Amino acid sequence: MELQGTNLIPFRQATSLWLVASVTTLAILPIFFVEIPAMNDYPGHLARMYLLASIGTPDQNPYYYFYLPYIYPNLAMDIAIPVFARFMDIGFATKAFLILSQILVVSGAVALEMVVKRRHEIGGFAGAAVLYSLPFAWGFLNLEFGVGLALWGLAAWLALENGEFVTRLVTHALFCVCLFISHLVAFGLYGVTLVFYELWRAVQPTSAWKRTGKTIAILAGPAALVLGYFIAFAGHSAGEGASDWYTFGKFLSILHGMNGYSADLSLANILAIIAMTFYMFKKRYLAINPVGKWIAVGLLILIVVLPFRALFVSLFFVGVGMLIDPADLRMLLFGLALVIMMLLRPAGILPSKTRRRELSSGRERLSVPEPIAGQKASDHGAA
Repeated sequence: MELQGTNLIPFRQATSLWLVASVTTLAILPIFFVEIPAMNDYPGHLARMYLLASIGTPDQNPYYYFYLPYIYPNLAMDIAIPVFARFMDIGFATKAFLILSQILVVSGAVALEMVVKRRHEIGGFAGAAVLYSLPFAWGFLNLEFGVGLALWGLAAWLALENGEFVTRLVTHALFCVCLFISHLVAFGLYGVTLVFYELWRAVQPTSAWKRTGKTIAILAGPAALVLGYFIAFAGHSAGEGASDWYTFGKFLSILHGMNGYSADLSLANILAIIAMTFYMFKKRYLAINPVGKWIAVGLLILIVVLPFRALFVSLFFVGVGMLIDPADLRMLLFGLALVIMMLLRPAGILPSKTRRRELSSGRERLSVPEPIAGQKASDHGAA
């Protein structure tokens, strides 16, 4: 059945969004039935919120608990919940922040897909599916809030990519600051995704160097200022640590990718998703955008080459008081060099004539117009 150009498209769109809202509500609902959600870090977060809310009141203990005069990462809930606590109980305010973070993840996935494809199909369902993945099930509330914010930031970047310079700069700077305060990993994911995306655009034959230079200025300026501030004023708060190449830990993280409470349930979900994705590819209901492949490959390489512990702690604090053995960074440097070569010189440093012809024919195939409206790939969209 051909759906393009008919009244069924808005109907299908509305139905899809209602289903996402229903699934998200079911995922969030258990939070209201317990006093403390079953998340490892949640009790510690809740205790800290009580201490923060008591500052400036007769209940404060000024000898042990007080504000530090620095702005550094992992402060999203520390800033938001004391504000919420002015209007509600601290326990409920902490739950409200958790629910807000989960809504941000799902709505951010929907917003990003709608900006890219001009319609929603699977983004919201993917967001709802990871609400209880390993880091979120552990209670990394600032990370969850930051990931949702990063998804909205990516959607804003793509929506404004042809907008005015000042509008893009101010919007990007605002997201950089908010993400830096929320969680440094979320800030990093936002940044590297934009870098891979803009590198892909820069190497396209139709790319304009003037536009590329302006984009690099917008992209790098706010991020450099934020990281410069961190190194200069807040680096001492990072603590100390060492790189850890816990390879098996990365595998376990993937195994728990869909459920942080049960490895068996998570594995079953992953296998079901793989089977469904294979079926959709085989039936041509699903396709991957070329730039999506580049971003996916780039992120996969970073996951492989980054140290397990440094992915979350060490590498972000290089130069701010931590001592890391340079030998620990060899795989990271190799991976970054590999990514850059893949983007800038896909044929190799000195490519053969045969390889050039192969790449040239590949670009010609990518430039072929989209399938006509009646074909399955067009009807069901691309992801």
